[in-house]
Amino acid sequence: MQDFLSEFRADLRSLIGTCSVFRLSVTPSGNQFILTHANGDLAKPTSESGLYAIFSTSSVVYFGEASNLLRRQLHDPDNTADSNKKFSNQGRAILKLLIHKRWDNCLSLDPLFMQLFSEGEKIKRRSGKLFEECYNVSEYSKALEGAGSLFIYALHSEMMNRAGIDGFTANEG
Repeated sequence: MQDFLSEFRADLRSLIGTCSVFRLSVTPSGNQFILTHANGDLAKPTSESGLYAIFSTSSVVYFGEASNLLRRQLHDPDNTADSNKKFSNQGRAILKLLIHKRWDNCLSLDPLFMQLFSEGEKIKRRSGKLFEECYNVSEYSKALEGAGSLFIYALHSEMMNRAGIDGFTANEG
């Protein structure tokens, strides 16, 4: 297990260095996330399984998994800011509500970013093998989320470095 966790941490670090970072906001209704590139162009995740991190300039805010990154991030009807639901362990819904109500700034969560690690991403340190080939992400995304949550927070500075590479300025990351 120690070897697995060590390799997984190194592979996730490698993915952080190569996967794009997007600015995170919500639609006017607060029901869906909007992902944009640094130049303002809309981004659309793939319909693949994967992991993702939501972070601000100061910390990782949320780390999760999805069997379909597109549905989870942009078309998640069970995770809305304007629903009458009582939220229970739904970090994404709470983030949508914070952004929608514009409370993110007073909590030092503005700007927010998202980085997606889809099953089809190549892991540079593994000679370009796919994330799916190394970890069977489509089947074990929940377990990988749990394992990654042990160390993802320590990789925040590397996420911010990638945000800079992707064109986000110093005042927004």
